[in-house]
Amino acid sequence: MRAKRAIVKYRDKRIPNIVDNAIVLDDVFTKDISFKHQEEYRILLDMEVEDHFILEIGSIEDISKVNNYSVIKNGLKVKYEVTGTMPED
Repeated sequence: MRAKRAIVKYRDKRIPNIVDNAIVLDDVFTKDISFKHQEEYRILLDMEVEDHFILEIGSIEDISKVNNYSVIKNGLKVKYEVTGTMPED
C-alpha cells in the first residue's frame, strides 16, 4: 500500500488552473477557497479494495471534544503536533 499526505491547498475554483497554456485538473489535496476555514489535512491510501476499507485510528478522545454548534459556528481553534513519518511514493 502506498500513501500520500498533505495539507489541503485552497484556490478559487471559478478560475481555471492554467499551466503552460493547458488547464490542469486539481488533485485530491485541492479544494475551493470557500472551504479554507477548514484547514484540512488529508491522507490518500493507494490500494485496491473489493467493497470498503475501515481505517482503525483508535480513540481520539484525548484530542476531541463535543461542543454545541454555536461554539463551532463562532470559530474553533485547534492545536496539533505531527509526530512520526509516513511512507512516500
